Amino acid sequence: DNMNSPRRSPRRNRSTNQQGGPLSHWRNLNHRWRRQYIDFGHCRIAKCTDRLQASNNNAEQLMELKTRGLSFVALAITAGATASGAMRSAKELDVIDYITTAASFGLNVNDDVHGESSVELASYHGMHRVLIQLLDLGCPLKKAGCRSNAVVAAVRNGQHTALDIILSKRRADASKVIKEAVSEYFSSGYYFSPLMLAIKKHDAASLQLLISYGLALMSDYDFVRTRKNIDRVLRDCYVGISNVFSNVSHWCRELHWSFPTTDRETLNWLRHAGLLPDEIWRRVFSYIGRGWFLQHNGISTLNPPLRSEVLQSNIIP
Repeated sequence: DNMNSPRRSPRRNRSTNQQGGPLSHWRNLNHRWRRQYIDFGHCRIAKCTDRLQASNNNAEQLMELKTRGLSFVALAITAGATASGAMRSAKELDVIDYITTAASFGLNVNDDVHGESSVELASYHGMHRVLIQLLDLGCPLKKAGCRSNAVVAAVRNGQHTALDIILSKRRADASKVIKEAVSEYFSSGYYFSPLMLAIKKHDAASLQLLISYGLALMSDYDFVRTRKNIDRVLRDCYVGISNVFSNVSHWCRELHWSFPTTDRETLNWLRHAGLLPDEIWRRVFSYIGRGWFLQHNGISTLNPPLRSEVLQSNIIP
């Protein structure tokens, strides 16, 4: 099933200078909550749920978590992801029970660990029932203060079912975080684009999902970073469509989304000028290669594009 990718290891590379790890958040917590950190480290999720439930009658202990925006849900997901086989399903149910308890106490279930939110971690590890639960609880795809988002996390780890869940339940939110990737580059220096990632990884399944939900729009910066990879993955996506498969490097209506922003805007302007019938435009445009207008406009390939908002529709019906 191309919608279910093998789970990658939950052990992930961390920047040695990344701030905001567990100890910096929890160093001054009382002994009860420090035990949560230890028990989650040993995947004792049910025990942590019991401890949380036992605090129901202690408003002071719960307030300590609320004031810090903590629930330990991100830790619970990380712990559950270390299990495999039949045990993994059981641990995911334990995580769901923990989230249900945390939510009933009004805790922030979308907390984070190492700068990755609960939703992002559930997406990355392919914990589908947990992901659905968090989305139904209203958790955002990108938490304020976190660099990446749940859409990128799913693509990064080849979690196609998780990606489908996100796009089907939160298409508008997904579109927003994808479009904000370029503007955020200027402030943070980090660029998180699921489209660029899918193309560079030659992940045709993720790319097809982005296309099917109308969320695959190539920015100028995406094109610069993927120009050596895109033809190959496009052939895998359009293997059954002969007019596309035969020449994926030139314009056709089906591939309009795969042309960089500068190209799409220029083609739209030409089309809407109304100088020629649509049939003639289609023939003219079919001679245009991907990136032609971008290159001839002299736009820098070192930075994201300083362009107007991307036009989302194909230009010729």
